[in-house]
Amino acid sequence: MIELLMASVVVAAAAALLVGGLVAANRSADRRREQVLMAQLLASRLAMLDDQLTGDEPAQGAFPEPLEAFSWSLEQTDAPLAPLAQVTLTVSRNDHNAHVVTYRRLAE
Repeated sequence: MIELLMASVVVAAAAALLVGGLVAANRSADRRREQVLMAQLLASRLAMLDDQLTGDEPAQGAFPEPLEAFSWSLEQTDAPLAPLAQVTLTVSRNDHNAHVVTYRRLAE
C-alpha cells in the first residue's frame, strides 16, 4: 500500500512539472507570435510611407479589424544630415511595443 502511495506522489509531482513547463512554453509561443505580427505590421506601415515626407502624414492611428488591438505612432525628428528626417515608427499592443527607425527625405 505504501508503494502505491509513493508511486502516486511521484506521478503527481511529474505531472505538475510537466503542466508547468507546458504553460511556460505556451506563453512563450504566444509572445513570439505577437512579435512576428508586430514586425509584419511595422513592415506594412513602413511600406505605406513614401520616400519623401510631406509633413501631412498622420502621427498615430489604429489598424483595422481584426487587428484593432494594435496601434501605431509616427515620430519625426531632424536628422544630422540636412535633407533627411529621422522617422521612428512604433507599433503597440497593451504594454508591448516594437519600433523601427528609418530616414526619409523631407519634401521641399
